[in-house]
Amino acid sequence: MKIPLQARQACCLFYALLHIAAHFSAKWFEVMPGISIWYAPCGLAFSLLLLLGPAYWPMVLGVNVVTAYIGGGLPEWWAPILFPVLVTFNYTAFAWLGRRILGPDLIPSSTKQVAAFIFILLLAPAVAATSGTLLLWFLELQSAATSDSAILRWWVGDFCGLVTVVPVAIVYCGPWVRAESLPVGSMGRQGHHWLRIVLQAVSLLLTLVLVYSIESLRLYNAFYICFLPLIWICLDHGLPGATLATLAVMMSGLVSMHFFGDASPELIVNFLLFVVATVGVGLGLGSAVSGRNAVQQRFVKAQKMESLGVLAGGVAHDFNNLLTVILGNATLAKLDAGENPGIQASLDQIEIATRKASDLCQQMLIYAGKAPQVKVYFDLHDLAERILREMILAKPQKPKLVIQPALGVARVLADENQLRQVLGILLENAVEAMGPKEGRVCIRTAAKHMSRHELAHHFAEVPLEAGEYAILEVEDQGCGMSREVMARLFEPFFSTKFIGKGLGLAAVLGIVKANRGGIAVRSEFGVGTCFQLVFPKATPPAPSAVPVSAAAQQQRASGLVLVVDDDSAVRTVVARSLCNLGYDIVEACDGLEAVEIYEREHSKLCGVITDVVMPRMDGLAALKEMRRIDPAIPIALMSAYDATEQMESLGSDAPALFLPKPFNLKFLEEQLGRLFEQKSKLRAV
Repeated sequence: MKIPLQARQACCLFYALLHIAAHFSAKWFEVMPGISIWYAPCGLAFSLLLLLGPAYWPMVLGVNVVTAYIGGGLPEWWAPILFPVLVTFNYTAFAWLGRRILGPDLIPSSTKQVAAFIFILLLAPAVAATSGTLLLWFLELQSAATSDSAILRWWVGDFCGLVTVVPVAIVYCGPWVRAESLPVGSMGRQGHHWLRIVLQAVSLLLTLVLVYSIESLRLYNAFYICFLPLIWICLDHGLPGATLATLAVMMSGLVSMHFFGDASPELIVNFLLFVVATVGVGLGLGSAVSGRNAVQQRFVKAQKMESLGVLAGGVAHDFNNLLTVILGNATLAKLDAGENPGIQASLDQIEIATRKASDLCQQMLIYAGKAPQVKVYFDLHDLAERILREMILAKPQKPKLVIQPALGVARVLADENQLRQVLGILLENAVEAMGPKEGRVCIRTAAKHMSRHELAHHFAEVPLEAGEYAILEVEDQGCGMSREVMARLFEPFFSTKFIGKGLGLAAVLGIVKANRGGIAVRSEFGVGTCFQLVFPKATPPAPSAVPVSAAAQQQRASGLVLVVDDDSAVRTVVARSLCNLGYDIVEACDGLEAVEIYEREHSKLCGVITDVVMPRMDGLAALKEMRRIDPAIPIALMSAYDATEQMESLGSDAPALFLPKPFNLKFLEEQLGRLFEQKSKLRAV
């Protein structure tokens, strides 16, 4: 994620001022000439390199050199240059390693990451202390007799500086720098009353005062009692609360060392163990609680989206039944209206409005993952190139639309028309986000092996298995989105536009999930947005040597057709449409009644049209029973849902046709020819 220039400049300015101030305040904790038990400047430098990247080492080096010259204490003119160079490059290397371990969020999210982070905080000052003390000894500025004690004190001082500054910086300053919200489990989040927070803070403070004011408790290392309120705070507030509580415990220990300590190696070792234990408990428990809270929030969000999907699918199903009745009756009314132009025009408008309503229902079904699909093998890069060419021809004006070369073959098995719709929505949104701003919209495609951890971290909305994935990215340099907008991005009918149209990104999420893919969004307000989509790679099977038969010719034939639907209005309009085409009709209100009629009349039937979702016995179960009685009669399923998976599960009992609701008389007539072709083939067998 790109960090805005203003945020980087502010970080550098604050770092320089705080570094110089912390350098002089560290003298209050000095235990040897030039060595303090708490040296915060190294923590500030490490934090800057973590937040902005190792490329900012010149800034750290410059401030270190200036501070060394201002502070004095080094006898040689070159010493204020040599030692800052050594310290700067040491912490730059460890900051690079820390960014590799923690990832782009810089927040430890697992036990391994916490352990590795604490190990880095221990190792980085140890290397700096050892190399710096050996250099002093080599230059005869440090005696061999005091080298061990100097290394220990230097190490503890830098380590305390790191653990008091770095966790606060990455938890609180990191989200501010990246224009993000605080991690899950923030102080004062909903459900935590401020009275409870005050009580926790007072408990921690009283424990610290008790431990450090009573000499017998202090001498016997009773400061571990502070862990009781520390654990309470960690369990309640996760990493943000744990960071502040840990800071309070460690700073109180440092103050106690200043007032009551004798700076002996034994006391310093005890203090070091206390600091390590405090950091381990605080950050370890805090990150575990934050991780649990994040999982809970994702689960609640997934439940919310699933509930919305169920609601949208149910509404679309019932609404499509109504549209089937409206469209069917409008078509029949046109046949009865004769040549009356006024009535014909009104009925035409009813049909047009019905189709538009059907398109909206289709979007709702897509969001619910229940829209009909036709999956084929195709290359994502080829699809992106075709759509990009179409958009460039349609909108030759700015911004510039570009596509980068594909990194590997990205072939998938999915509904090509649905993914075309997805890419179209994303590109339209990207172009609108750019507005009059100079810049470009970029499409990238790639093929990559993705681990389970990587998929779970970036695509938590959908559980995905590790393996080879095709990747599609759409990135713009537009206005970006705030955290509040991103939190509602995939909600149905949510839009930042004055007037929203359709389901938009909610339909995108539904399509991606229905095609077994995942979607992740990165956005920064004022910088831009990147949508990343992943789909399992697929290899098409070898072409079959069996020739494909030509499409069936439309036929108009008479015969008895069984119409099955629990909705009497749908059943009636389908029956009337079939009667208008010349068929005789027998009706059933559910699958159980349909099987009874089928068993009695199957010798007279030329076909069956049945709904899928019905009480008592659904269409799939009824189809199996009918196949058992007489497999020669062709059966068509009709539904407002996508029944592809259910039909595939039927195997050899698969229906001859699938009729998506709503459909009109012309579509029904065109499809009936296939029913009769199927019947003639089965009868021939």
